[in-house]
Amino acid sequence: MALARLDTDTVLQELVSQERSKISKQLKFLNLAYEPEDAQILKRALLKRCIFGVDLNPFAVELARLSLWMDSFIFGTPLSFIEHHVQHGNSLMGASVQDFINFNATEASQDDLFVENLGARFDDLRSVMQSLDAMRDTTAEEVEQSKALWKNDIAPKLNLLSRALSFVCTGRAMQAEGKFKEWEALKKTPNILSQLFDESTKKSAALKQVEAYAARYHFFHFEVAFPEAFAGGKRGFDIIVGNPPWDKTKFADTDFFPQYHSNYRSLKNTEKAAVQKRLLLSPHIAEAYEAAQRDMAVADDYYTAASPLNKGAGDGNLFRLFVERNLGLLVHGGNLSYVLPSALMFEEGSTILRKHIFRHCQIPFFYSFENRNSLFSGVDSRYKFALMQIVNTPPSTEAGQPDAVIDTAFYVLDPTELDRPERHVPYSLATVKALSPEHCALMELRDGSDLPILKKCYAAFPALSESWLNFRRELHMTDDKDLFVEQAATGLLPLYEGKMIWQYSHVFDTPQYWLNADAFDKRMHSKELHRMAQDLGVPKTEIAKHSDAVRYDREFMRIGFRTVARDTDERTLIFSLLPKNSGSGHSMFLNTPKTYALNAEGHVIVQAVSPLRLLFALAWFNSVPMDWLARQMIQINVSQTYLYRLPMPQPTDEEIRSNPAYAQLAKNALLLTLAAPSPQVWNDFCELAPLFNVHKKDVPMTAKAQDVLRAENDQLVAKAYGITPSELAHMLASFKVMANKRPEYVALLE
Repeated sequence: MALARLDTDTVLQELVSQERSKISKQLKFLNLAYEPEDAQILKRALLKRCIFGVDLNPFAVELARLSLWMDSFIFGTPLSFIEHHVQHGNSLMGASVQDFINFNATEASQDDLFVENLGARFDDLRSVMQSLDAMRDTTAEEVEQSKALWKNDIAPKLNLLSRALSFVCTGRAMQAEGKFKEWEALKKTPNILSQLFDESTKKSAALKQVEAYAARYHFFHFEVAFPEAFAGGKRGFDIIVGNPPWDKTKFADTDFFPQYHSNYRSLKNTEKAAVQKRLLLSPHIAEAYEAAQRDMAVADDYYTAASPLNKGAGDGNLFRLFVERNLGLLVHGGNLSYVLPSALMFEEGSTILRKHIFRHCQIPFFYSFENRNSLFSGVDSRYKFALMQIVNTPPSTEAGQPDAVIDTAFYVLDPTELDRPERHVPYSLATVKALSPEHCALMELRDGSDLPILKKCYAAFPALSESWLNFRRELHMTDDKDLFVEQAATGLLPLYEGKMIWQYSHVFDTPQYWLNADAFDKRMHSKELHRMAQDLGVPKTEIAKHSDAVRYDREFMRIGFRTVARDTDERTLIFSLLPKNSGSGHSMFLNTPKTYALNAEGHVIVQAVSPLRLLFALAWFNSVPMDWLARQMIQINVSQTYLYRLPMPQPTDEEIRSNPAYAQLAKNALLLTLAAPSPQVWNDFCELAPLFNVHKKDVPMTAKAQDVLRAENDQLVAKAYGITPSELAHMLASFKVMANKRPEYVALLE
């Protein structure tokens, strides 16, 4: 951009001319026959003025400095002094000058001279930094002057101001650690504010404590570290670019132990336990394990308290935290350009942040990539990431102004695809609100013809309601692993995992674990009492007297779905009916099969979800049109929150019986379930056969006969949405894996 202005910008022309003159003298002195280009001179001159960076990894900081030096190097010139522009620290843990002033006003309540003069100190630091940036470092003498200015005039002021802001962060960290009394004691230290600005070499115990916390957590304060970016009325950066970490903020054994045992993730629970026990016998590993758990928990609590836009469902993720943090560092009109997981625009956990962005910012473009061509070699080939830009300018709300439009592209495999106009889909804010009013989530559109079909489907039915069908997880594969038995035995119940089911089949794979019924019931008892209290609307303290009325979910048939199912797989929504007397791990969600109520005599009764409803839902969820709708928002994992965004009919039993299409869907679902390739299936579900007067001879045993029923379900669902044959064909075109694996089925539908 600066180079493009060089022909007309006299200030830049003068800058380049002065630099060229000094560089020419250096080259002549060194007897080098070399003539640098304008772009090289301009890049070097602007290096100290415009480029800032921060990273938690010290090695990454050194690499960034080296890269900048190499990219801006000109023969005959020394390396510029840029240590002050690329620094080490945790950019998610920091405070502002206003935070410190607020602390003094609300906590210390002291009319402290140092606090009163904080603004002046900050302005003084800013002016010195601007002087440092003005030095071009074209000659060795200028570089030495830069280093001296940093060491003598800047570093001492920087350290004092940084310590003052680290005091605020120390309080936040102590509270995240649960050390509330220690924080109360620290902030009540006599003359603590004066001590923070004491330039003497002697440090009190309070100051040592603050500095210890700063060293441990690497607090980073942008205003102090880069004051020239917050000068006067300009409060922040014009452009922020980056690729933030994509890691969760909660500790997991599966993230820690693989560094010591490479195949740890693939082991059985008992094998993992043995590996953990062996490794933790080493003192240094045990110490690192405890420290990692402690520090991750503290950081997660710290981030949660400091990041209001990241409050929501699911575990925290660093990429979301960085988006929120850096949006707050932009000037008005500045832009954030990021490479990050596409999930920002789809997932439940980003809802609050996403709504803030749509309300207060503009998004010029959002391009979602699949990694099948290994654009990121260290990332799973099925993972999706995005290039996006967010501009810190609110969308126009004036009447008559055009609606804000995002230039989107999805399922991109190579950046060159973006050169083709047909790969771009204009996505207006009005469309966002129409298709996702509660979550403001984008839909993944392969092309512009997806939109009319989506709008038609969302206009046909309301989103799935929890009151019609509710889904929950049951057991956790880590937290409840003490219940799991690894050898089958008479009387044990099978534990279902997502990988064990396929559409209409609960015998897709064999169990790896089993459950003792009594131990299972005991684990679930408190959860059942909690649900009973919720259903009855009474306090938990009053529910114990009804404990004899508890009925466990395992006593009912349920439908479940896989949580690990990507939109690039053969199918994304994979639902199956599960038999009674079974449990499930957290790689599945199961419907809650009952609710508790009080009868006229005040006794607790159980109201079960009807099997007819389950069969109808099973058919609808496993249909191609419903799967296509789900694929517009699901990327890697399926959760119940995605289901609650999907439009579908939610009929009563009577409506199912009286509607020929609905009744046929439910009957077909039963027949397909009974057709699963195992002799035990009929016994598992034979009590449902009278619903439609089904006999063993009616069950379709050939693949072709089963496909006919599946295709009939797909066509019935499509018709209910108002989808035309050509629109159904358009949907099918996106199921590429299914077309490769099951071309005969796709042909049957077409």
